[in-house]
Amino acid sequence: MIHLKYVLKEIVTEKKDIFLSVLFGYLAGMTAIVLFGASGYLVSKAALAPPLYTLAFLIAGVKLMGFFRALSRYGERYFSHRATFTMLSNIRASFFQKLDPLAPRIFQKYRGGDLLARIVGDVESLQNFFLRVLYP
Repeated sequence: MIHLKYVLKEIVTEKKDIFLSVLFGYLAGMTAIVLFGASGYLVSKAALAPPLYTLAFLIAGVKLMGFFRALSRYGERYFSHRATFTMLSNIRASFFQKLDPLAPRIFQKYRGGDLLARIVGDVESLQNFFLRVLYP
């Protein structure tokens, strides 16, 4: 339970990036819905053979929604990965600060490479937790 408190404390320190990640993810979802609706409406309107100037506004709207969707997806990925990598670097730094005084005893019991592989693997598993579970 104490480990979960530490992870939640790290999340609170990066609340700005996490908030922006969630905001851009929401905008990406909304623009995708509007894009699907506008493209369907454009196809159904074009089937009735209206004047070209009426279709031009719809075409511009679909292109604009596609552009906004790409920008919002980029913003969501950028901020979520920035927050995640910052949190992981803070967790690694604090872990090694706590491990440093214990190093002589631990290296008598474990080999250095095995211990490093276990540490890196455990911290890297948090990356998938943040990006695939927590933010969505």
